[in-house]
Amino acid sequence: MEDRVQGNKCILCMFRFVNLFLIVIGLGVIAAGIYVCADDSSFNWYNGSFTGLGLGIIIVSIIGHKSRFSQGGMTFYCLLLLLTTLAMIGFTIGIIVYSDFSNSIGESNANAVRYSLVGACALMIGAFVMGLWYRNSIKWANFYNDHDPKRNLINMPEVTPRTDKRREEMNSKYAQLRNK
Repeated sequence: MEDRVQGNKCILCMFRFVNLFLIVIGLGVIAAGIYVCADDSSFNWYNGSFTGLGLGIIIVSIIGHKSRFSQGGMTFYCLLLLLTTLAMIGFTIGIIVYSDFSNSIGESNANAVRYSLVGACALMIGAFVMGLWYRNSIKWANFYNDHDPKRNLINMPEVTPRTDKRREEMNSKYAQLRNK
């Protein structure tokens, strides 16, 4: 089995901390989608996609927690997080621009939702940057692990004519002792 190489532990700790917030953001987006569905008394494409986005954020966060040893897994995580972040920014811009949103839930609630969505987008961008940073540390850890001179010393020495002659001498001496 190949050695599991982990990136920088400090960056990993910060990445995991920011990634935990993605679960909270996903749960909040799901709750907001359910609230909007209950308030409208209908489940249309916008409300459903908002709930689906929250579920997608939670799934991306779980992928981020499970791919700490894999550079390819972190690349996949960063791509998915980039897509969900762009979708979240699109929803945030849509809610900020949509003027009837404040009429449906009230001005103070609308501002709270808008500011929380902007904060969630900022945290998602931070998680994306931390994911790229940790992916880069995994890349360098793999490079240094593959080119470690201490690992090359563990390999068996090559058979040279000198060691081959010595082996034959030892075998002949032990063969004489075995025969007695």
